[in-house]
Amino acid sequence: MYRILQTQFTPIWNRESRVIMTNCACMPVSSTSLLVLWSLTAVFLVVLNCFGSQLSPAKPLDTTFPRTANSTLALVDSYGDAGRFWYKSYELFDVLLFIATYGAALYLSFQALAPDRIGGILRGLVLVTVVADFLEDGAAVALCLTTDKGDDASSTRYLLATISVVATATKFAGFTICFLAVVVLAVGRRLSGSGYEALPAKSSAT
Repeated sequence: MYRILQTQFTPIWNRESRVIMTNCACMPVSSTSLLVLWSLTAVFLVVLNCFGSQLSPAKPLDTTFPRTANSTLALVDSYGDAGRFWYKSYELFDVLLFIATYGAALYLSFQALAPDRIGGILRGLVLVTVVADFLEDGAAVALCLTTDKGDDASSTRYLLATISVVATATKFAGFTICFLAVVVLAVGRRLSGSGYEALPAKSSAT
């Protein structure tokens, strides 16, 4: 009976899932929504800078690039107890608000501006960037919570520092490409006289 139901309903489920995903990808995105998201991104960035200023003269790992695993460990150790408190607050704000906001701003900007033939690639790059940012934050918080006592602890911290370095590099590269792509696409749409609504599904054929 289970196999009969699975055989009957699986094609329907897959077909409906594809329709839902297609409709979501083509859902119009208003210029007001994009303006709100990018404005919030700017505001949250200012708040993050306020948190980061509490680490002065040191800088947050998130904005320090390029760096190595050893320089990452040295930077975290330089924060001290008070600095680690502010940095964990910095990361909490980053995870809960900033990453989601700039990720949504980039993703919806590409949904509104990019033609189908490259829109999927660019939206995928946004997701990679966001995941890398989350991974960077997780590694940074773990470094703040671990102590350098014993060979095992040292190996773990070095691994976390290496993960942080790779994640930061991926984040910076992904965000730079995505942001420049948004600027180029927005200027192109502006010059062409088009609006900022999502392009129709058949745009890839043109």
